[in-house]
Amino acid sequence: MTPTNVEATEYSGTAVAGSAWTTLQTLANKVASVAAMYLLARMLLPADFGLASLAVSIGAFAFVIPPYVMGDVLISAPSGFGRRSGAALLSVWAVGILLALAMLGSAWPIQQVTGKLGIAAVLCVVAARPLADALMIVPMARMRLDLMFRRISMIDGVIILLATVSGVLMAWLGFGPMAIVAPPIATIAIRGVVYWLSVGREIPRQVAPGSLREVSREFALAGLGQYLNNIVMILEIIVLGWFANEVELGYFAFAFQLAMQANAVIAGQLGAVLQPIFGRLQLDAGRQIAAFLRSSRLLAAFAVPISVTQAAVAVPLFDVVFGSKWQPSIGAFIALSAAQGFMFAGAPAVALLKAQGRFRAYLFWQAAQLAASLLLFPAFLLYGADAIAGVAAYAGIPVPEGAALPLAIGCASALVWAVVSPIAVWIGCRPTRLPLRSAIGLFLLPLLISLPFGIGTWIAFPALERMLPSSAAAWLLLLGVAPAACMAASAACCAAQASTRADAGALLRRLRTRLRI
Repeated sequence: MTPTNVEATEYSGTAVAGSAWTTLQTLANKVASVAAMYLLARMLLPADFGLASLAVSIGAFAFVIPPYVMGDVLISAPSGFGRRSGAALLSVWAVGILLALAMLGSAWPIQQVTGKLGIAAVLCVVAARPLADALMIVPMARMRLDLMFRRISMIDGVIILLATVSGVLMAWLGFGPMAIVAPPIATIAIRGVVYWLSVGREIPRQVAPGSLREVSREFALAGLGQYLNNIVMILEIIVLGWFANEVELGYFAFAFQLAMQANAVIAGQLGAVLQPIFGRLQLDAGRQIAAFLRSSRLLAAFAVPISVTQAAVAVPLFDVVFGSKWQPSIGAFIALSAAQGFMFAGAPAVALLKAQGRFRAYLFWQAAQLAASLLLFPAFLLYGADAIAGVAAYAGIPVPEGAALPLAIGCASALVWAVVSPIAVWIGCRPTRLPLRSAIGLFLLPLLISLPFGIGTWIAFPALERMLPSSAAAWLLLLGVAPAACMAASAACCAAQASTRADAGALLRRLRTRLRI
């Protein structure tokens, strides 16, 4: 069935309405998170960031069947939630307890093998993650199926803000890497408690006959796909950990956390909203995919200009905000910001495949990306680091001691995402036989539009430095030139396609209504 423009527009409006609360909540918390990152960057050492990121990455590597994937299983069959929720609860708690015990038992041996002093204690905290997920995921799935995004955003907003503040307080008190690892896990557990208080009475807990085998089979398949996705997302840290010391690892981890902030606000929240809506459209593949493409084009019109602008302002940003301690992170930040211009489509594409129940396709896609990453990451670190550092220095990017390896793996990551992201969109849209060139165009058009604005922002900084003191030039670029260029690029991306222009107008009208402007 081919969807009409009216149907696709109605869906886009539904997605925008559902994402408004979650996006606004996330945006507010990201402002607090960026402020917290600034304080953490001042109070913690690069080695603290490196140790925390390595511990979290080891956890992602060890948690083979992540309990939170059960939410995808439940959302993929909305009408069966009541019959399957009891089996889901039994499965996630059994898996969560086993994973937690396995991590606790391996924490000390991992420290002995890696020689990373202090990582055992951090891994003991990481062991609580699957238990927190098991507590949260079923009531959260119930709320997402009911499209209770306003209530979710209000709950999450308060709890995440408190976790952000507690992380800064822990860093001030000298907890080191624990200040990075513990608050997010505590946040998941507290959200789970509040979700249960909110909708617990609506969740049947008895195990229906035949449901346990059915749910467990889907859980295992979806879990393996998500496990490969988790490995893909942290593979840079794992591979870099073999070639670099804790300080170099910390430079990369800081750059990664900073580069992903804007993408997490837009793409991550939209993906969470789209999945249950896609699930409701699973019997209408044409409308489902047309709506996915419209939403992705709208997302690209904002995500790509933001990614390009981030890369363009990297040097003055680190100079005036984070200081000399974090100068080796600049090159990696630029490369990872470029990667964000492709990664934005990941969450919606994953949401589409999961809502379609195509867990096998999701598994194969993640396996292919993992294989490509395992080939490219070590190759760039072993054979490309010096050459890439030389090119970066020639382009005016600082490459001090400790910067070459983080920069090299950042470039490898950007290359992998540039290749696999269009393929992911193409795989998700295969039921309507979308040509691969159309999937590539989803990324290529906004990139071509945004690049001139990014290049102009990049060359504006040395021009401003010739007229103003360096710090004044940096602040003028960050607060004036860069935001104006980013907004102009987004406006140009929206104007390039009629459907995106219409959806952007709907988005602005809804935001004005929500904010009562």
